[in-house]
Amino acid sequence: MRVHWRRLFHMPRTRLLGSDGETVQLRIEGLVCDICALRARQGLLSLPGVREAEVDLESGTATVRAQAPLSAQVLEEAVGRTVLFPRLRRLLDRARRAVRR
Repeated sequence: MRVHWRRLFHMPRTRLLGSDGETVQLRIEGLVCDICALRARQGLLSLPGVREAEVDLESGTATVRAQAPLSAQVLEEAVGRTVLFPRLRRLLDRARRAVRR
């Protein structure tokens, strides 16, 4: 299993790189390992209308093919909801809030 240790403490962030009708290119920052990439793919595939999703761990990109255009916010929520385990997500959120204070 490949692990990118430098990405460990980054919350997953999704940014739209481009859209060509039904195909959307995304940059997903914060993917740490193959499991993260698989979970991101599963989250994208769980969206209604998504026919195909490919996530590349090395480049941190994803390609999504859907029956209708999807908003960047919907895609970001799907990735954020599935990549981090809920307990780890809460821990990182608390740590980030503590640092801001």
